[in-house]
Amino acid sequence: MRFTIVTAVVVSLLGCGDPEGSNEELLDDEFGVDQNGLLVYPSTGAFEEEPPAGGFELPDPDAEPEELTAEELAQLPEDTAVLEEEGLVDPTLGDEAFEEGDDGSAEQASAEQALVTCGKTRGTGYRNGRAFAVTLVKTDYKPAGINAANAFYYMERAAARAGVSLVVNSGFRTMAQQRYLYNCYKTKRCNNGNLAARPGYSNHQSAIALDISTRQAKVYRWLKNNARRYGYVRTVPSEPWHWEYRGATRNAPCKR
Repeated sequence: MRFTIVTAVVVSLLGCGDPEGSNEELLDDEFGVDQNGLLVYPSTGAFEEEPPAGGFELPDPDAEPEELTAEELAQLPEDTAVLEEEGLVDPTLGDEAFEEGDDGSAEQASAEQALVTCGKTRGTGYRNGRAFAVTLVKTDYKPAGINAANAFYYMERAAARAGVSLVVNSGFRTMAQQRYLYNCYKTKRCNNGNLAARPGYSNHQSAIALDISTRQAKVYRWLKNNARRYGYVRTVPSEPWHWEYRGATRNAPCKR
């Protein structure tokens, strides 16, 4: 192995050939871009993203979130109160006015994708094991918290005007789904053994997290430069696809 690495370096220095991976453009300390414009880890040349090869496995992926009875709902705090108490809301994020373009490009691009549908569902969210009531809508066909979805609506349109397509791979997860993913992570017997938080402790269960496909490097680059304007931040260093909405309450296009 040592002989191979030294040989590759010498050949590169002599200009007689390019070692594998030499066409990567570094975006930051973690990620690079290969010759096909795909995001990679420079150390390995590989990129792990949801959904993994073979598809992202979830039990009953089309099942509606758990419904709450009126009595159960009345006993749980609202998501906004819990998230603010937990310090997950930064009102300075995404406080710019969201302006729509007038050239029609965003509308045309948005028509080709699912943006946000405002049919509301009530479900059970979790933060640090604590249950609360959450209002969910659909973002790119995936359930998401209403605040996260509203901000994504404007962020996606801004990205479309820049020629960037934002595709959501995963949004809100039920307790059953998170238990399944955590079991896969612990046993390595399903879902490629991908990293998953303990049930009740994932911010996907808090309804603020979206996994946005960043396989195309231009998507990650756009999010890195613009997502904070819409209240989104990347919180897991090894996961360029994981973005969380940390901004204030938003009531458009979906109203509570």
